[in-house]
Amino acid sequence: MTKTATKPRSAAQLANDERLRGGRKGPAIHVPKGGISTKDTEGGQKENISISTSGGAEATSAGIDVIDAHRMKDMAAQEAFMNEAVTVFIEADDDPNAPVFVHCGHQGVDQYVQRGVEQTIKRRFLYSLLAAKRKQFACSFGKDGSGQEYNRLEGRSRPTHNLQIVRDDNPRGREWFNAVMREQ
Repeated sequence: MTKTATKPRSAAQLANDERLRGGRKGPAIHVPKGGISTKDTEGGQKENISISTSGGAEATSAGIDVIDAHRMKDMAAQEAFMNEAVTVFIEADDDPNAPVFVHCGHQGVDQYVQRGVEQTIKRRFLYSLLAAKRKQFACSFGKDGSGQEYNRLEGRSRPTHNLQIVRDDNPRGREWFNAVMREQ
């Protein structure tokens, strides 16, 4: 097996990477003020998962969602809403190895958004960015007061990306954003 040599990054490329990640070299990255931000939400949602100590784990998936004819008008309006353009800004990540371009996708269509640059994308891709969560769990195992064994995961989730919605021309946009953040 032969190893292919990768071309080393130039000094200009390395400096640009550092600038995009918020380093001290180069001009500061513009951070827009105002708008809606993922930082506006409170610390994520609590999530508790109980795991059976006797028996196997089980997961089921939902079937295909068939839309009735009388609901089709509402679904078409929702689809139009999700295809509206919004301008977003994804802040630089604290991790120096974080990608400069963040992947988001919807129904098999890929979209990449660059950190530190205001970009206009469709709301459906914004939904994908908002739905991305970091989950942290703490496991506790033991016996309760009645002697029954338990195995419990207690966790919190928070958005993967700190982002701001710089421009959303739809008056229902803020309501939608708040609903998405609550359901996650």
